[in-house]
Amino acid sequence: MEKTSQALVKITSSEWLTKCETPNLAIESLRDFKTVDDSIAIRTPSLGAISREKGRKYALGYVKLWIIYFQGNLNIKNTMNEGMIELAAQMLFDTHPSCTLADIKIVFTDALMGHYGEFYEALSIPKIMGWFNDYFEERIIKCAEISYAQHLDLKEQRPFEWDEPVQKPNKLKHKKGK
Repeated sequence: MEKTSQALVKITSSEWLTKCETPNLAIESLRDFKTVDDSIAIRTPSLGAISREKGRKYALGYVKLWIIYFQGNLNIKNTMNEGMIELAAQMLFDTHPSCTLADIKIVFTDALMGHYGEFYEALSIPKIMGWFNDYFEERIIKCAEISYAQHLDLKEQRPFEWDEPVQKPNKLKHKKGK
């Protein structure tokens, strides 16, 4: 993915939502997002941000559209019914509110390509949640690596000098209760 001067591209949630209103639009608009690194480098709105801007129902609807789209592109016998899709969307939102539009696209396209294993003729809530849990575990590790690399860069730029006075935090004086 092309990264302009390693800078984050800032686009408002509304602009991203217009570009990614349906899974087909999202796949086209987010075609360059293929890895966790891509999702971290250029931030798209999270489910939590979408919920704050458009409401929880809108955010859940977006996730449900992806599940329906995904299920429609599989050749499986046992599909999820409307109630299961609703529950899966709620569980995903409640468990991963920091999940971004790019994360959703990456997880579902990776699943379609078999990255998370075989479906064995069925799609279920535990399968979907497992994919997102695996993805977010990878994302957390990647974010920790980035944070540590930034720490090392900062440390290299300004090493700690032992001769510098260490500032002590102000101690709060508590009055003894009666």
